[in-house]
Amino acid sequence: MDPEERYSVLESFDIDSRTNMIIMRWLSFLMDRIDVEAIPRLFDFYSRIGWVGEDVAEYLASVSQGTKKAEPEMAEAILDDEIIDHNLVVTKKRPGKRSSLDALALATEEKEWRLTPEDHMKSWMFVMELAGIDVDKNIWCEVEERIGRFETSLADYYRV
Repeated sequence: MDPEERYSVLESFDIDSRTNMIIMRWLSFLMDRIDVEAIPRLFDFYSRIGWVGEDVAEYLASVSQGTKKAEPEMAEAILDDEIIDHNLVVTKKRPGKRSSLDALALATEEKEWRLTPEDHMKSWMFVMELAGIDVDKNIWCEVEERIGRFETSLADYYRV
């Protein structure tokens, strides 16, 4: 397809409080599923398949880079270099000190950006909401139900 003929569902949107709330909610949803550093690759994918325009993908990626996942509250732990309790050794990490295994793991680790089909469907709902397109939840549920019946009939067919 010629790049000039390319159409995306979400080419642009107004930056207002409603839009910002939806974007932050979407980013929160995505950060629960993938690493924040991988989110720009996901938006690039959505741009390639026509869900969002390139400018929208760039904007969403830049917003995502200014956010971080909320840290879970942790119980206080006693950290000491020489505590040994029930075969558990807890040591302090010294800032700037990494083992060669840590460095190798970081160097070879590729940030995963792929989502499950169900999570992509939820992302699609965020795209539709940002585009101002109403989604009839009854139709959505009906399609889900029909797909479920189809999958069940396929499973029954192959069990014969």
